[in-house]
Amino acid sequence: MKVDISALIIGSKSAIDVEYQTNYNLTDEIDVSSAKIICKGKIFSKNDAIFVDVAYTADMEALCSRCLEPITSVFENRSLDMICDKQANAQEDMQYLLEGKTFLLSEYVIQDLIINNDYQMLCSEDCLGLCSECGLNLNNEKCTCDSISVDPRLSALKDFFADKGGVENGSTKEKNVKS
Repeated sequence: MKVDISALIIGSKSAIDVEYQTNYNLTDEIDVSSAKIICKGKIFSKNDAIFVDVAYTADMEALCSRCLEPITSVFENRSLDMICDKQANAQEDMQYLLEGKTFLLSEYVIQDLIINNDYQMLCSEDCLGLCSECGLNLNNEKCTCDSISVDPRLSALKDFFADKGGVENGSTKEKNVKS
């Protein structure tokens, strides 16, 4: 959504109410297949500067970062930033959002969502993910794969204590060894 802020720059208005709703694909930015974004707020002038103050909700569809099951997540945020001064000189981090006297509100909300959203969306905090050996979803079934993985650089040491009976699941264990 593009918002003409020329009335704020010349001073004929002190605020512009904004409201929009859109569906957006965020696959290229973050691992979200789609997001329905509802945004409401205002763009206003104060003390020779122009600000944006918006609250938005994003209903997102994505895959769990651990088990790859489809999930839906709701993200809500409120953001307040200075866009430019009264001469339309944009703040350094806002230059790409101003096209002359037009503010790219939808791009602003998308960037704010990307910056403030969790990069690893999970189906639950205790998600077990996938088995690294067989790919089985460990939330649904328990696999029979060997849970001990050995760093290939240290594989020569894997059986070092085996002949003495002192290794159990990768840690040394004291045992009486007869000499």
